[in-house]
Order: sequence, then C-alpha cells, then structure tokens
Amino acid sequence: MSSTTGNKTLKWDGFDCIGVEQMVGHYNWAHKDGVLIVKNKDDVALIPKGEVLELDASGNAISKLPAHQAPAAIISSVKRYFNIDLTTNEQDKL
Repeated sequence: MSSTTGNKTLKWDGFDCIGVEQMVGHYNWAHKDGVLIVKNKDDVALIPKGEVLELDASGNAISKLPAHQAPAAIISSVKRYFNIDLTTNEQDKL
C-alpha cells in the first residue's frame, strides 16, 4: 500500500488479499479472473488486475471497469457473491 497524497492506494496485482482487506476495512469483496470485486454500501466496484484500488472520501472503492464492459464471468460472480444483477442496472437501486 502506498500513500502519495494522503489517500491510501493499492495496485491490484490479483493476489494481495491481505492488502485489500486492510485497505477497504472489511471482507465483503471477491476476485474473479483478475478482477477485484468490492462491495460498497450502495454498489460494487470492479478493479481489473494492474489498476489501482482507490477509496473515495466516504471510504468506498472507486470502480475502474464499467459494469457494461465487464466479462460475463465477472457479472455472474457479482450476482452469485452479492446478489446484484449488473445486467439489469439493479446496482443503481441499492
């Protein structure tokens, strides 16, 4: 984990699960095919391998992969793990 401007960041390498838990402060996340899936209070954030995991001022993970661009395996994992259907914009209703 690094901090350049006071904000914590973590480059998601596909493996650093301890760093993810320490950064987001909970275990409500998963990963599939290199994409980190973080459950926020009102939505999920998708962070592809190689991207930086960042938190906004409220402590929510900032998504780096739009849901409409996510592969089918990621969409089905979000549904399975968090019961959110990204294909119907159910995420917007949380």
